[in-house]
Amino acid sequence: MRFTIFPNTKTIHYYDSLEDGLHSLGDGVKHWLKEMLEHMYTDEWVVEHNACPTEHEDSSCAVCMCINGVLLMLGQRPEGLYSSSDIPFLRRYIAAILCESGLPAGKPVEEKDE
Repeated sequence: MRFTIFPNTKTIHYYDSLEDGLHSLGDGVKHWLKEMLEHMYTDEWVVEHNACPTEHEDSSCAVCMCINGVLLMLGQRPEGLYSSSDIPFLRRYIAAILCESGLPAGKPVEEKDE
């Protein structure tokens, strides 16, 4: 599960690879924002649930969270860009990021043709 906060548009994007339906966590994030950003917080903030690939094993949550974060940093939406069958490769990709102290050249996943 991952939250991405966009202060300029007052939106909180929620990504959940477990699909556990904990949409109420968005209210907790809004409460936290109200405390941390009180000078710019208003009730106008919106929580958006965004689709992302679903994991099928409990040990893949961190992989999905990291890869979703990388894709978001690269300006891509995670939905449809990888699946649970890609997890072994993505674990090695994350290891490469850590060993190289930065993102390897290229994208972690190539955009799939519709």
